[in-house]
Amino acid sequence: MNKKMNYVILCLCVLITQWSIAQSWVEKENLPNALNAACSFSIGDKGYVVTGELWNYSLSEKLWEYDQQTDTWTQKADFPGNGRTYAVAFAIGNKAYVGTGFSVNYLNDFWEWDQQTDTWTQKADFGGSARMHATGFSVNGKGYIGTGAAPGMPWVWFSDFWEYDPDTDSWTQKEDFPSTRYAAAGFSIGDKGYICAGDDSVPWEIFPNELYEYDQVSDTWTTKAEIPSTMGIIGSGRSYPAYFCIGSKVYMGTGLYLDPSIPAPLYTNDFWSWDQNTDEWTDLGEFGGPFEGYRQWAVGFAIGNVGYISTGEYSGFVFDDLWEYDVQIGVETIDNNSPITVYPNPATDFVTIKTDESIKGSTCFISDQLGRTILTSELTEESSKIDISDFPVGLYIVTLGNKTYKLLKK
Repeated sequence: MNKKMNYVILCLCVLITQWSIAQSWVEKENLPNALNAACSFSIGDKGYVVTGELWNYSLSEKLWEYDQQTDTWTQKADFPGNGRTYAVAFAIGNKAYVGTGFSVNYLNDFWEWDQQTDTWTQKADFGGSARMHATGFSVNGKGYIGTGAAPGMPWVWFSDFWEYDPDTDSWTQKEDFPSTRYAAAGFSIGDKGYICAGDDSVPWEIFPNELYEYDQVSDTWTTKAEIPSTMGIIGSGRSYPAYFCIGSKVYMGTGLYLDPSIPAPLYTNDFWSWDQNTDEWTDLGEFGGPFEGYRQWAVGFAIGNVGYISTGEYSGFVFDDLWEYDVQIGVETIDNNSPITVYPNPATDFVTIKTDESIKGSTCFISDQLGRTILTSELTEESSKIDISDFPVGLYIVTLGNKTYKLLKK
C-alpha cells in the first residue's frame, strides 16, 4: 500500500473518530418556547425548565416538564411570581424551589412547587438581599442560595450564603462563599455542595476558574481542582455555564469567557466533566448544538444516567432546542444494583472492570462503532485490568453478558 493511500485511510479514521464523538450529543424535541436566562431542575424521571426571557424580550412564567420516555414537553402550572430572568432553582424530594432573579427590579421572593399536586406555594422570602445571578443547590433535605449581584451605580456584589429549611420555612445565614461571585454554577453531589467558575467584581480579568466544595456538617468551604482552561486559555473560567450531575460527576460547558487580549466577553462551546472521586477535570470536546455549540444562559438537568442542555442565547439568537448527552455513561454502573463497574471514563491506557463472584469467569467483548470485536478477555479475577493503550481514539462498546457499556478512549 503506498503512502498516499495510507494518508487517505488515516484521514478517514480521524473523520470516523470525530463523528463518533460528536454523536455523544443527540437533538431531542424542542422546548415549546425559545428562552434564555431560565432555570431548571429535575425530579424523579422528569426534567423541568421554568421562567426566563422569551425571544421577544417578554418574561416567561411557564413551567415546562420534559418526559424522557416519550420525548415530549408538557406545560404545568404557571409560576405565580413575576416572570423573571436569572433566578435560582433546586429540588428537594418531590418539590422544587424557585427564587430571586430580575423582573422589573431585583427579587428575593421564594416559591415552592409540588410535583404531585402541580401547585405553587409562596414561602418565606430569601434571607439575603434581593439579587440576580445567584446560585444554589440542595443537600440532605436543605436548600442553599448564595452569591449573585444587584447591578446599579455602583454594582453590589455578594458572597453571602444562606440555608433554607423546608420543615420550618426559615432561612439561616451560613459561612460566606470565599469571594464575591455571580453567574456561577451551583450543584450538589452526594452530601457535598459546589460552586464553580462565574464572574467576580474585578473588571476585564479572566473569569475565576475555582471550584469550591461546601461541607454542610462543618459549614466550611474547601478548594478543589480548578478548571484547567476555557477555550484553550489556561487558568480561565467561565460565566453563565450550563451543567448537570450524573453519579459522581458534574458535566459543564458553554457560557462566556474573557480573553485578556480582547476587551469583551466571548462565547464558549467547550465541555468538561469533573469527578468527585478523583478531583480531576476531563476535556470532553465541544457542545453539540447549532452555531458550533456557542451559547450562554443555557440550562441543564439530568434524568437518570442521561444529561440535557437546552435554551440559551448566541449573538441575539434565542434557542428552544434540547440536546441529550450520553457518551460517558455506561463505563459507570448503569443499574445501581448491577454487579459490574467499569472505570475510568474516558480511559487512556487501561480500563478496569470490577465484578462480584457471580460474574467472575465471564467473557468481556470490546467492539468499535462498526460492530467489529477489537478485544476479547476472560474476567478471571473480580478486578480485571485491560490494556487499551493501542486502541485508536474513539468510542467503544464493552459487552458483558446482556449488558453493554460505552467507553471513550482518549
